[in-house]
Amino acid sequence: MALTAELLTLAVDSDAGLAGQSKVLIMAEAPYNGKRLPVGEVVSRCKTALANHPDSIADWLRLGYCYHQLLSRPRQGLEYAERALALEPNAVEAVFQKAEAMAMQGDAAAAFQLLDQALESKALWRFFLTDVANPAQLTAQYAHVYNELLRSLGRTDRASLHSTFLGASKKVGRNDPCPCGSGKKYKKCCLAKHGS
Repeated sequence: MALTAELLTLAVDSDAGLAGQSKVLIMAEAPYNGKRLPVGEVVSRCKTALANHPDSIADWLRLGYCYHQLLSRPRQGLEYAERALALEPNAVEAVFQKAEAMAMQGDAAAAFQLLDQALESKALWRFFLTDVANPAQLTAQYAHVYNELLRSLGRTDRASLHSTFLGASKKVGRNDPCPCGSGKKYKKCCLAKHGS
């Protein structure tokens, strides 16, 4: 809603000939296909992409990330995470986004249950937003939130997770599709950008 209000304000200012810039939309940046762009532009690009391809899991997840993490709108982020989960139940970023939003809304028990159930299928996990957090970073965040919920709920029936519980991830080959979801080969996308 804050983003929509900001966009409306900009449109009205533009129509009135006023040259104003949104502090909300230009200050926060989000990763998008190997670049960092203003969050408003990322949201706009994702929504345009979803209008053409409503089954784009990465775009639903990126919207969830933008709204939850950057715009502090966890309920909106939760809606987008649930859309991604409906398309791919093993999208670990969606599970994590949903659990974080649930915990923020005061439902720690349900958040923990969601994370705990997802562990049963960790061999099937799929990562879509590796430009936001690579699998090692995401699993470390997952373990941190899981352990915090475990402690806060006083659960003694589960062991804490180590940040490397998923193990070493498979190395991405130069000619493999880039894990950031751009559709390009790794060597033409993130490998070239990061100079590895």
